[in-house]
Amino acid sequence: MSPATLSMSCHSTMLRLREAQETAKMMQNYLGSEAVVGRHLSDQLLLPMALAGGGKMLTSAPSNHVKTNTEVIEKFLPVKFEIEAQQRGCHFISVKSR
Repeated sequence: MSPATLSMSCHSTMLRLREAQETAKMMQNYLGSEAVVGRHLSDQLLLPMALAGGGKMLTSAPSNHVKTNTEVIEKFLPVKFEIEAQQRGCHFISVKSR
């Protein structure tokens, strides 16, 4: 193995290790919280909740997608979302018909 190939291989391994560590930390944070819905799933559940005319969920810190999705959904459907911060980094997201 050439030095350049070895260097690229080591760099690639280090990047994978860093990603694995970040993923493990995110999972530990989620499992240690009281959230029922994970950060990356919460934005996917907004539209079904809105189409049903209401709903609520406890999630970890919402992603930027949540804010964007709630704004878009509110433009097309007669619903109103509320996001309330809770203890230990959780957020309560609810939707009601207008």
